Amino acid sequence: MNEERSTSKKDLIKNITIIFLAIMLVLTLFSNTFMNYTLPQVSTVYATSGTISEQIRGSGTVEPAEKYEVKTDQTREIESVMVKMGDKVKPGDVLFKLVDKESDELATAQTALDDAKNSLANLEYEYKKAALVLANGKSHEAEQSKIDLAERELEKLKDKLTLAETGKDGLSGAKKKITEIKDEVNTYKSNVTALTASRDNYSKQLTSVDTDDFIEVTGDNYQRLRAAKDAAIAAEKKEAETKKKYDEITKKVSEESEYTKQIETKRSEINTARAERNATYAKYLALGPDDSSAELDAQITTQTAHINNLERELSELLAKGESTSIHRVQLNEAETAHKNAEQKLLKAKDELVKVTREVKLSLKGVLNDLEERLRKEQEKLDKAQIRLTDAEAVKTELEGAGVMTPEKLKTEIANKEAEIEGLKASLHATITSETNDNSTSRLDLEKKAYDIDVQKEKVKKAEEKVKKLKDESTGATIKAKMGGEVASVSVTVGEKTEASKVLAVINVSDKGYSVSFSIKNEQARKIKVGDKAEISSWYMGNDFTATLSDIQPDSASPQTMKKVKFIVSGEDLSSGQTISLTMGSKGQPFSVVVPNSGVRDDSNGKFVLVMESKPGPLGNRYTAVRYDVTVNALDDNNSAVTGLTGSEFVITTSSKPITAGEQVRPADG
Repeated sequence: MNEERSTSKKDLIKNITIIFLAIMLVLTLFSNTFMNYTLPQVSTVYATSGTISEQIRGSGTVEPAEKYEVKTDQTREIESVMVKMGDKVKPGDVLFKLVDKESDELATAQTALDDAKNSLANLEYEYKKAALVLANGKSHEAEQSKIDLAERELEKLKDKLTLAETGKDGLSGAKKKITEIKDEVNTYKSNVTALTASRDNYSKQLTSVDTDDFIEVTGDNYQRLRAAKDAAIAAEKKEAETKKKYDEITKKVSEESEYTKQIETKRSEINTARAERNATYAKYLALGPDDSSAELDAQITTQTAHINNLERELSELLAKGESTSIHRVQLNEAETAHKNAEQKLLKAKDELVKVTREVKLSLKGVLNDLEERLRKEQEKLDKAQIRLTDAEAVKTELEGAGVMTPEKLKTEIANKEAEIEGLKASLHATITSETNDNSTSRLDLEKKAYDIDVQKEKVKKAEEKVKKLKDESTGATIKAKMGGEVASVSVTVGEKTEASKVLAVINVSDKGYSVSFSIKNEQARKIKVGDKAEISSWYMGNDFTATLSDIQPDSASPQTMKKVKFIVSGEDLSSGQTISLTMGSKGQPFSVVVPNSGVRDDSNGKFVLVMESKPGPLGNRYTAVRYDVTVNALDDNNSAVTGLTGSEFVITTSSKPITAGEQVRPADG
């Protein structure tokens, strides 16, 4: 008995020990699992060799590649401003008209010319006196008279030329008038052409409003029509769908409505059958002890079977009746949905009609305005052409009368100047041959002759300046020298212009557009003028090109940044747009490439965290180890680095922030 108790106690101690060890083992295993689940979970990428294609990106505002500043060299008063900001102009278009009177610069130039002529007259007088002394009192009046007469004739010719060039003689005035009228005719023709094109465009738009696709309609009108049309199409489709569903359910309900009548009939048949069986039961109960019940038993059995059949048929009909009830609910819902769809369709159609009417009224208003402007411009053109015909007739008449043109007057003036020079040379030679051997007086005479020649050049230049200023001041207009879009107008009617003041700025469209932005110096070293770029922003046009035209230090950060300028072209480009450009260098191979998300940096520089494993009694332990690296190149996704061997597992993401030396667990484990 005692031995049995001792054995039982040993078994109990053994079992308790086994259980304790099992519990400790389980706790140890689970503690490891629990700790693992509290560690940051990381994703890694195997560092390997690869190719890097560096991308250089930037955004900038589209600007004209060239701007033309409209200036005048004279202080004049603005009579009228013919353009406004945003207008398109062609070379030769009139930008400003100036008040028809001489400028301050012309008055100053005229004074300088008068002073130069007076100086020339004084020099010639001194020359004559010196020549008289040198010729021992001989005056040579006949020769001098010829010179004086020729000089007076020269002055008359110059006066005639001035009148002819300023348009104050008949023929020059007629020619000038013809030129002015031709300018008007060309302007009116250009306006008529532009207005006709605009009218035809709006006429096409108006006609296109009633088509299905509004293909000719543009801008906000198209957007409104398209939205209203799409809404109507969607509403019409929805109405058709709800109508179809309503008709399908209506048909089902119509078919199933017969079940109601059949149910009532079947119930009536059951009641009748039960009444008949009840009557049979009554007869059965009324049988005496000696009466036979076999016939009634058979009759009751038959009646009961009949009732059971009727009840089964009723159950089937009731089941179908329940389906009918469900369909009736669905019918009500379908009817409501169809009515709502009909209302939305009517509303959408009303909106389409309303928008169509409004767009038509808007287009008709613009079209009527264009028609009226075109009519008035055509009238101006017709009248200008009549005036041109009359002016050409006057010119022909004056030419027939022998009036000299400026070209003929210039020829006459040149001939007269040559004649005067010949007379003076002859007189000078005569005087020189008659003089005594007075070398001092001879040299003085030669010097005075030289001074006269110098002063004549000054007079000539002063005359040319006066002529130029007169040409610009009389009935002057300031015209565009280059075509483009007017970017700004800085003067108003009645305002005085100053010499070299900018009156307007024209963005020269013929020269294309440019885009500029800043990049880092290391990026700039990898590109050169002439390189091509691609557009990376949203752009609907075709044939886009971008060519690097200039690389300069960025004034904001000249030590670290460069300003790059691209010449861009393409359909639908306009000043003020913001576009993004991308340049990519040719891919280069590198021995170690890692994802950009794996490269980190701190005050000590760039580094990566590598997941390294160490075996343990309960499995591998993973630790994040820091490796300092140098980034040699990078693109949108990867970086080429040194500092790794190319066989590391680089941590790219983690479930929470991690530091070097911290334990982690891989995402797949």
